[in-house]
Amino acid sequence: MTKKLIFIFFVLLFVYSFILIYINQDRIVEYIKNKTYEPLVSDTIPTGNDYEKKYEYMTFKERNDSNVYNKNDIISLFYTLLNKGTDRFTFYCPDEYETCADDVIEVSNDKELLGIMNNYLSPFNSYNTFNITITNDKEVLIEIERLYTIEETSNISNEIKVAINKLKLEKETYNLNDVKKVHDYLLDKISYDDEYDIKDGITPSSKATGALLNGKSVCGGYADAFALFMDYMNIPNFKVTSEEHIWNVIYIDSEWKHVDVTWDDDENNPSNNHNFFIISTDELNELDTKEHNFDINDYLELKSN
Repeated sequence: MTKKLIFIFFVLLFVYSFILIYINQDRIVEYIKNKTYEPLVSDTIPTGNDYEKKYEYMTFKERNDSNVYNKNDIISLFYTLLNKGTDRFTFYCPDEYETCADDVIEVSNDKELLGIMNNYLSPFNSYNTFNITITNDKEVLIEIERLYTIEETSNISNEIKVAINKLKLEKETYNLNDVKKVHDYLLDKISYDDEYDIKDGITPSSKATGALLNGKSVCGGYADAFALFMDYMNIPNFKVTSEEHIWNVIYIDSEWKHVDVTWDDDENNPSNNHNFFIISTDELNELDTKEHNFDINDYLELKSN
């Protein structure tokens, strides 16, 4: 009799437990989800990599957190993540920011804006593809594919270090003469790739890969190579893009000055290979207004010059 009562007790206990679980299944599932779910990436701003630019530009500003409340916040967040070399990041739209998802999509589809943003990054942190996934208009996942592979980054970095030593530029403070040495070194090292077709898209010739490792490049490679040297020398710099061309701007002797290594190449400009070295925007316009035609409003540093 006792065994029978014990059996009945356990059966009733099992049935009661089953009923409780069934009634509270939603709460149980949510509890388990909260305990086991981890964001794809932390929604706090990550630490930057070795190629993060520390200079505080006027055109783009970094953020200290991922809280966004308007389109400008989103633009700043995108720039921050790119500048820090982040490959994957998740952030969340606040309830009060009703157009957040739409603004994220709009900014991520603005190729002109993102292209200018790329100009302010280290070439090693510049993006090739920029993918956005939005879940329930709240969770935003950003996935970034870099323009340079890890192998390219390593090989180019080694090449720059060798060149810096060769040019005897190992010092704490670099000056205009040091910049000129780099400029002339690139002129000697690189030949313009006349066989490159813009339809080919991104190739080694359009990057510092072609310029520094193969010795053959187009303007994109010249500009990236010069930018990487300036980054190594801690000289503030960015690139400027027109419809047909790309070149550099650096901050030297308390002024922003244009440097176009491509147009100073002897093959393109045999009369004087320093025509486009350390010149103002007005001087640039006097020399050429076709391929160097750009909107100065996109580059606040040049407007304030």
